[in-house]
Amino acid sequence: MAATAFEFSAPRSRNAVHFVVGALMEIPKVILAWHHGRKTREALYGLSDAQLDDIGISRGDIDEMAFSQARSR
Repeated sequence: MAATAFEFSAPRSRNAVHFVVGALMEIPKVILAWHHGRKTREALYGLSDAQLDDIGISRGDIDEMAFSQARSR
């Protein structure tokens, strides 16, 4: 009886490993998206109000636009 309490469940363990590996593989993507968002934000904040108006955004839109654009990559 004691031996059955410690049986190895391969499918469950395999799913856990796939989940962890998948999560770890997403880390570079998240960091890269954050980096692109930060660079976009810097570039947009460097524009004048007139230039921002020409492209149809306001200063209040910059953060949302930069990071939503980065997340969609």
